[in-house]
Amino acid sequence: MPEVRIVAEPRTEFGKGAIEHVDLILVRRGEKVTVEVPIQVTGEVEPGGLLDQQMVRLAVEAEATQIPQGIAVNVAGMEIGAAVHAGELDLPSGVTLAAEPEALVLHVLAAPTAEQIEAELGEVPAAEEEATVPESVPGAEAATPDEPAG
Repeated sequence: MPEVRIVAEPRTEFGKGAIEHVDLILVRRGEKVTVEVPIQVTGEVEPGGLLDQQMVRLAVEAEATQIPQGIAVNVAGMEIGAAVHAGELDLPSGVTLAAEPEALVLHVLAAPTAEQIEAELGEVPAAEEEATVPESVPGAEAATPDEPAG
C-alpha cells in the first residue's frame, strides 16, 4: 500500500506565527490515526448568557486522508445552564471520538452583573470614595480626584 505523510505538530515561533518546525507522520493509506482537531464555535448564546469553552481541541480517530479541519459546534440560542459534552458532537462520517464522551466541551453561564464584577475586583463606586491625607506628611492636604495635592 502507498504511504502518506501527514503533519503531526507544526511548531510556530512564539509571538510571530512563523512556522519553526514541522513533525511528519508516515502512515499507510487507509490506516487510522488519532489526532487533535480544533473545535470551531459558531453562533451566539441567549442574551444574558456567557459562553465558557473548556475544550478548544478534540481528540478524534480518522483515516489519515480523511482528517477533518475542525469540528463545528453551533451555540446559537443556547440558554444559561446548557452544556455540550464530547460525546454529543456531530462528527463527520468515518471519524470517531478518541476523547472521553463525558468531557465538557462548553457550557453557558449567567453573565455577571456590573455589581458582581465590581465586588470581585474590590472596586468602590466613585461616590463612596474619600480622599485621605497620609498621617506621616505634616501639612499635607487631601487631593480631589481632578486636582493634585499641594
